[in-house]
Amino acid sequence: MKKVAIITVVVLAVLAGSVLWVRSQIGISDAALFLPADTVMFATIPDVPRTAMRWPGTTLSKIAGEAEMKSFFEKPFSYLAKDRGGNEAADLLLGLKPGRLFAAVLSAEGDSMKSMVGFQYWGSRGDFDRAVARLRKEIHSGNDPELTKENIQGTEFLKSVMPDGTPLFSATQGRWGFLANDQAALAGVVSRLTGRETTPALASDPSFSVSLQRLPADPDALVFLRPGTILDSLVAVGNALGAKADPRQVDQIRKAEAVSFCIKMDGPNLRDAIFVLRQNPPDLGKLSHPGMSLTSAQTLGYFNFLLQFEAIAGAAGNPLAQQYIPSQSAASSPLLARLSEAFHREASVSFSWPAERMTPELLFTASVKDQAKAESVLMEAIGFLPETTITEKVGVKFYGFPTLRSTFLDPTLVATPELFLFTLNPADADAALIRRDQKETLEQSPAFAPALDAFRSANESFGFLDSKALFERSFPLLRQVLVFGAAFMPGASEIIDTEKIPQTETIAKHLTPIVYSQTRLSDGYLIESSGPITMNQAAVLAIGAGAAFFGPQLLPQN
Repeated sequence: MKKVAIITVVVLAVLAGSVLWVRSQIGISDAALFLPADTVMFATIPDVPRTAMRWPGTTLSKIAGEAEMKSFFEKPFSYLAKDRGGNEAADLLLGLKPGRLFAAVLSAEGDSMKSMVGFQYWGSRGDFDRAVARLRKEIHSGNDPELTKENIQGTEFLKSVMPDGTPLFSATQGRWGFLANDQAALAGVVSRLTGRETTPALASDPSFSVSLQRLPADPDALVFLRPGTILDSLVAVGNALGAKADPRQVDQIRKAEAVSFCIKMDGPNLRDAIFVLRQNPPDLGKLSHPGMSLTSAQTLGYFNFLLQFEAIAGAAGNPLAQQYIPSQSAASSPLLARLSEAFHREASVSFSWPAERMTPELLFTASVKDQAKAESVLMEAIGFLPETTITEKVGVKFYGFPTLRSTFLDPTLVATPELFLFTLNPADADAALIRRDQKETLEQSPAFAPALDAFRSANESFGFLDSKALFERSFPLLRQVLVFGAAFMPGASEIIDTEKIPQTETIAKHLTPIVYSQTRLSDGYLIESSGPITMNQAAVLAIGAGAAFFGPQLLPQN
């Protein structure tokens, strides 16, 4: 027993010593612990190895792992690496072994910003020096810049001057390497990292700590910023250039103390969250989802939100907007001011895409508060479209807009006592009114099940997108566009092999719904999204695809 006890004590002592040695080598790992408390912007990848381990479990990784996808990407990857320094950059990163990365703006005054980039690395000091030297050489178009050295409290600072005259300082302390455009700011960070300076750090700032508490724990990427400070800098620059900001909009932005954003690989899904820190935000009400009654199990997307009439009126009254709005338009009349009397704040957008149609069925709804006032607002609005036609079916008025018609579009507005419906085709309006009297909606669809919790808890905005069904419907069309475009685009054959474009099912079988929600809290707004990609990422893709596909069709035909 005594021998076992001695062995146990020795093992524990070795383990404890190992932990203490590793900790001494690691030092401070969280950059928020040594950046100044008033840091204006902070963006970080807090744990590169953890993110690398999470990636294989995501839907995107599984799609990328399909044999058809690997074959398709061979050519693009080969093109990107060919004689473009890709291999050299990869070798430098592998040698440096970065564990954590961050970029920060420490202060902003006018057009002057003190900026910094830092990374915790597990390679040698020589790996750090080679990486920074290669970066400096790239900045100077392949030439080695002149360097000056200065030792400050035992830390060596190297300085070069970029072609535009901006200084570039580099330093390393422990396992952290830094690049900055201000030596004093860099020296302050190094002093705080070594414990010589004990002034408050970003991690102790109340705005920062409260924001992080609202976001998912252990994110893969995090951004924190103070919009008021950044706005002051932008306004100062704008004033110097002769541009004047709208005081009302500036005031609204100033009410946000901080904005934080994160992305997390959450099992198969990507998850992002945005928190806007604002005390006692205005209570606009709560979603009741009247537009859901017009959906069906085949609906691919449904978005419900509360309108801010004040923001609409303010935007229309902006001097910049008035340059593009006729003087007798809604911006100069009481029309926008009367919207809140005629309509509830709640509105929705839904769409489906039947197989026999080239374009989706799109439906926009607005909830009516006062039918007489709503129709009065409508009549004033259509005064700007004098050719508007009005027909009536079973007691419901249909408004057509000949001046807006094009080859595939025939915009139609339907006015009912409860809802105003706007569609891109009269037949879509008829179908929506029929669905209103049926009980089977998107909410009962199995595809909607992952969105039910967010659907019930979101109080200001909600969104759902059936990414699998939408991809199955749209990708065959995209394939044709890619094949056709590659045939006429010079050099496209070097980047893409159209014969290797994956089959639709290869990707679609992995896809799950994308869910979005915005919730008003006592101290701000929490905006969340999750799915194979998030709603923000899907929106960027949709805008690009929509501009390419629908842009020409939306133009009026002569």
